[in-house]
Amino acid sequence: MDWLASLEELIDKETLGKYNKIYYLNSIAAISEPEIDQIVSDQKLAEFLAGEEPDATTDMLDFFLLENEEVRDLMIILSPHDLLEDERFFKTYPNVEEDFSDLETLEEVKS
Repeated sequence: MDWLASLEELIDKETLGKYNKIYYLNSIAAISEPEIDQIVSDQKLAEFLAGEEPDATTDMLDFFLLENEEVRDLMIILSPHDLLEDERFFKTYPNVEEDFSDLETLEEVKS
């Protein structure tokens, strides 16, 4: 999958241009926003994502790590975004410190 092209369709180039590295982390079936908030807050996202096998037929949430010299932001894309009732199709968690380097699904999409 061309993750960068997918991101460029959804997010303006100015926002994406702030980051010099973008990594795809994994995709999962939908879980509630409070659950995601708690997992990110507890810095257990890598552990959670490691236990998930990507499945294009059921996955609704795509996780990305976006970095530059100053920040490491986590972005979650809700897809397919046209099925959602509200207009939000992504959520960003700023300045995550968690290490995702051991994640088997980690894929660099922009460097």
